[in-house]
Amino acid sequence: MDEGKKGFLTIRYANGRKQKFEYMPEEDRVNIASNIREALNANQLLLDMGDRVLIIPFQNIQSIEISPPPGKLPPIAIKNVRFIP
Repeated sequence: MDEGKKGFLTIRYANGRKQKFEYMPEEDRVNIASNIREALNANQLLLDMGDRVLIIPFQNIQSIEISPPPGKLPPIAIKNVRFIP
């Protein structure tokens, strides 16, 4: 993968485990926001890993972090947020 074009997905599970995935963002980064919206409606995250598919039920997920962020987020998103140490 081209290092400059990689996207990263970090999933923190309810049991404390954490997994990090990398992916090639679509040319249109809005697509990932649409995929997440559809996944929320389906109540599961489906990851196509090329040689296999990983299906993760949302009841097992505590949080999901996506980097870089999608180009367009739903209107409910709070913008310009940062962590405070």
